[in-house]
Amino acid sequence: ANNNAKPDSPFGLLLLGISLTFDGALSACQGGIKGSSGQYRPPTAMEFMAYTNSYAFLFLLPACIVSGQLQNGMSLMLGDGAIGGEGDAAAAAARRWILLLNATAAAGQVFIFLTIHCFSSIMCTTITTTRKFVSILLSVRHFGHVFSPIQWTSVAMVFGGLYMEIVAKISGGKKKHE
Repeated sequence: ANNNAKPDSPFGLLLLGISLTFDGALSACQGGIKGSSGQYRPPTAMEFMAYTNSYAFLFLLPACIVSGQLQNGMSLMLGDGAIGGEGDAAAAAARRWILLLNATAAAGQVFIFLTIHCFSSIMCTTITTTRKFVSILLSVRHFGHVFSPIQWTSVAMVFGGLYMEIVAKISGGKKKHE
């Protein structure tokens, strides 16, 4: 066992629980809005994305102002200050990395909302869960970590559940066509 291992942080576990709760609530709301049969048409994938980002902006802008992060970010992006005294080259490199990160995040968000719109929020959850678990497994292998038998059992349960969900969808789709 790793003697340097730190116990789970109650605050971190609370944040994880809140994140999962809101993720599930948002997924259910998006599914309900997408399937609504009222007098209004359901929003497109890009409208979903625009509304979600607009509300995030409204909630996060005041937090950025109060915490001082807006001023720090604008200073960095406008080139008013250097990063840790490293000079203009480091600030320029940081700006390039920030822009690249934002471009890839935006592209990923487009695919997420298109998946929700064209398939379902459950399909998007299945895809992202699979991606996260494959990333974890690759990271464990790459960095030479070792899973305990309980952790391997958990991995098997996750992939088994995903496999059973896929089989259920396939067999359910065949019954509809018969």
